[in-house]
Amino acid sequence: MATALKARNKLVHRFLIDNIERFVDAQERVPLVKEIRELRGQIRASHKSLDPLVILLSKSVENEPIEMYSKEAKAAFISSTEA
Repeated sequence: MATALKARNKLVHRFLIDNIERFVDAQERVPLVKEIRELRGQIRASHKSLDPLVILLSKSVENEPIEMYSKEAKAAFISSTEA
């Protein structure tokens, strides 16, 4: 879990800023894309391992299906990005 969180934070907060000058060079982009895919893989693996827990918790808290919370979260995100 800690590895996935570190990967997520690096990808979201640092990766582009730390590597912006490397993106313009086609040869440099190849290892950058590989690193991005590796970071995403770490994040996805953690997410996949947490899915059963999240589903179980959503049912035990309100006895509601996870889809209800997913729809709420997506709606909140979309409304927060509209200016």
